[in-house]
Amino acid sequence: MVAVAASDLAWLLLVGAVWGITNPLIKRGAAMSKKNAQVEIDAAAKKSPAPEGSRSFPGSLTLRTRRFFHVLARDWQYYTPLCINLSGSLLFFATLRGVHVSLAVPVSNGATFAFNAAAAYAFGEKIQPGLALVGISLGVLGIALCV
Repeated sequence: MVAVAASDLAWLLLVGAVWGITNPLIKRGAAMSKKNAQVEIDAAAKKSPAPEGSRSFPGSLTLRTRRFFHVLARDWQYYTPLCINLSGSLLFFATLRGVHVSLAVPVSNGATFAFNAAAAYAFGEKIQPGLALVGISLGVLGIALCV
């Protein structure tokens, strides 16, 4: 059993909450961005159709990829939760200074799973609540054994 301060445990649970809640938002934002990017790519292809056999016009993979990432970077529904999620990663690494990695990883990942399931359900995603509760219960049991 590893001794851990209550404040360190709270920080790890906060990391799990940040990661778990932002994951469904990132998923939703990426889906919306992909739809927006496809609309822009289709509009560009209609304006200047590619000549036969050409690979450097709107239909090319390189240009479509560039436009997709351009739309993704402008889309706040994707960008905002991603930045919050990445700040959770910074918090995780800062917490590693005081907590052993063998405890930090299971606690933060278990909390991430629990918060992700709850947030996905709250945001209307289809999940299997029974399996999610079994997974969360096993995660809590494992974390309790570690702490």
